[in-house]
Amino acid sequence: MHKVKYLIVGNGFDRAHKMKTSYFQFLEFLFNDQKKNKPEIITNPLFTDDLFNKSFEEVIEHLQNDIGLIQEHFQNIFYKMALLKRDTNGYWADLEQLYLELLIDENSSYSPKKLNTEFKIIIEYLEKYLVIENSKNDNKINALSEYLSLNKFAKIINLNYTTTLELYRPKDDIIYLHGKLNDIENPIIFGNGPDDSVYDTLLDLRNDEYLSYIKNHLYKTNPKVDKILKDLDECNGLEGIECSVELFGVSCGSSDHHFLLHFLQREVIKEIIIWHHNGVKSYSETKLNLERILRSKTDRNKILPYDSKYNIPQAENKNTDVI
Repeated sequence: MHKVKYLIVGNGFDRAHKMKTSYFQFLEFLFNDQKKNKPEIITNPLFTDDLFNKSFEEVIEHLQNDIGLIQEHFQNIFYKMALLKRDTNGYWADLEQLYLELLIDENSSYSPKKLNTEFKIIIEYLEKYLVIENSKNDNKINALSEYLSLNKFAKIINLNYTTTLELYRPKDDIIYLHGKLNDIENPIIFGNGPDDSVYDTLLDLRNDEYLSYIKNHLYKTNPKVDKILKDLDECNGLEGIECSVELFGVSCGSSDHHFLLHFLQREVIKEIIIWHHNGVKSYSETKLNLERILRSKTDRNKILPYDSKYNIPQAENKNTDVI
C-alpha cells in the first residue's frame, strides 16, 4: 500500500512561530497605525480623531460600558463590528465570517457594494500588516524542522499568505492556496467559502457584488486549487494508494468550508489527523468545527482520536506577547 500525505497549514502554524497574526492583534495594529499616521493623511480612516488620546486597551475597556462609542467614533463597518465581536483566540475565520453574516443578512442596511468597498479597505490593511509581520519572522523551530524533514515527500497546502513555511521547504514545494503576500501572479484571497447551498443562493440573486469576496468563486482564479482536487481524483482510480491529511493550526472555521469539504470528502482520503495546541480543548474545538463541515458519518470517521503526540511545537518567546 502506497500512502500519500497532505499537510494543510493554517494560522496556528504562524502563531507557533510567535508571529502576531491573531485577529485581536490585527485590530490593535489598525488602531495604533491610524493614530500614528493621522486620519487627515489617510484615505480611508477607521475612526475619528477624538480617540487619539486613548490607547487601544482603554477603548476596549470603554466599549464594555458604552456601546455608543462604536457608533459615534468608528467609521468602517467591519472594524466597528469586529470590535463588538472581538475574539482573543484570534482566528482569521471570525472576520471572514462576519463578512458573510453581513452580506446575507436580509435586514442589513448595507448594500453589497458598500460592504465590499469597506471590506476591501480591511484587506488592504491586512496585507500591509502581514508584510510587516512576515519580514520579522526568522524563528525556526527545531522540532518542526525535524518533522518536515522526515516527511519531505508530503504535499503541503498553505492556507496562510505568509512565507513561514519557506523556513523549512523550498517555495516551489508549497501550494499557496489563498495567494501570497506581494505576489501579483498569486494575489491574496480573503473572504468566505460557504457551503454550496449558500453559494447557490448568492448566485440566484444575480448581482455579482454578492460574489466579490466568496472563495467558491475566487478559487477559480487560482488554477492550483483545481489541480489539487484532480490529483486526488486520479489517486482514487489507482489501486493500492491511500491518502492521509494532517491539519497544522487549521481552525476549520466556516471561511474554509468550501475547500475543506470538497478536499476531505474524497474517497481516497482515509484519515485526518488534527495537530493541536493546548491539548484536548484545542483538538475538540477543531474537531467540532470539522464535523460541521463533514456531514456524512463516513467522512467524520476519518478523523483520528486525540493523541498528545500531535501537539504543535512552539517557538521560544522573542519578547513577543501572544494573546
